[in-house]
Formats: sequence, structure tokens, C-alpha cells
Amino acid sequence: MTSRRATCGLVTALLLAAGVFPAPVAAQRPPAAGITIYEDVNYGGARVTFVRDVADLRPSKFEHRISSFLIAPGEMWEVCEGRNFTGRCEAFSGAEPDLVRRNWNDRISSLRIVQTSRPPEARLELFAGTRYSGQRVVLNGAAPDFSKSPVKFNDRAMSVRVPPGQSWEICVNANYDDCRVVDRDVPDLSELGVSRLISSARPRFRNR
Repeated sequence: MTSRRATCGLVTALLLAAGVFPAPVAAQRPPAAGITIYEDVNYGGARVTFVRDVADLRPSKFEHRISSFLIAPGEMWEVCEGRNFTGRCEAFSGAEPDLVRRNWNDRISSLRIVQTSRPPEARLELFAGTRYSGQRVVLNGAAPDFSKSPVKFNDRAMSVRVPPGQSWEICVNANYDDCRVVDRDVPDLSELGVSRLISSARPRFRNR
């Protein structure tokens, strides 16, 4: 894949030397949040958007396969050659249509957000069924006792959704006692041992 891209770059250089200018790359809209990575330069090929840190790109099939990316306005992301944010790293913002020119083509193994100007909005969704089914209750802030109004959802939650970039304490007892920290969607709270046991919850925003 790298040799193919190098050949394309050589062809482009020869065209420019001959006075033949390729058509400009079509404008691409950045994601509303996160980073969209592309397999090819100029935002071509397969793509995927991430809104959370990715310590290992292998599961997404994009390790050593990123040639361009777009970053949401107000955000800055760090890309690293090694997994778990090791090795050479560099922070980027905005648009990078050709990572060959930045010496990052097909080199990235992990990436993470290091800055965002978007103010966090506390929001936790609780569901009475697994896999986000059944009755739904939304929390916009700390709730010390689910048995009281306006929540009235004591010992009922079986799954939860957590917004990107947030973490929440979900607690077995009222007033935030015996808690688990969640920073991702959990389709079945039995994996944390708290299905139908949650009695209080509060946000714990990450410090960036």
C-alpha cells in the first residue's frame, strides 16, 4: 500500500513539473466531534470516526493504515507510532490531507484527544432492560437517591449509556456508596455486578 501511494506521489510530482495541475481535492467537512481517519491521502478510502482515546488501533483494522484525517473544530488529538500512546507522538488539529508530507503515513498505532473546547454536558441514560431497552431515565447531574423524585428508578437499571469524554459513578447505595466508575456504554450491567442494584449516580468529568 505504501509503495502504491509513493508511486502516486511521484506521478503527481511529474505532472506538476510538466505544468499539468491535478484537480483540487473536494472539500471535506470535519466531524462534529472527534477525529475521522482515512485509509488514503486526500480523505480517500475506508474511514472511521473516533470520539474517545484509542490505545490500540488493531481492532479497527487501521493500525499503520492512516494517510489523512479530519479533526473536529476546537479539538486537538495526539497520534503515536506505538500502541498505548508510546514511541514518537505529535499533536494535530484541523485537517491533514496528506500524512506523507508530515512523515506520518501508515505509522499511527494509537491516538487520543488532548484538548477540547466543547463544554461537557452531564448526561447519563439509564434503561430498565439490557441493551438499552425498556423504560429510560436521563440524568443531567448528580442524583443521590433514586428512590426519590424526580428519578424514582431505584434498583431498576440494567444498562446505561455514557456520552463520549465523560465518566460517571454509578452506586449500589444511596448517597454514592459502593460505586463503580463507567466511561462507556454498558449494554448489560451484570458485567459490573450492579444490574438492578443502582441507587445513586453522579458525573466525574475527565480532566483534559
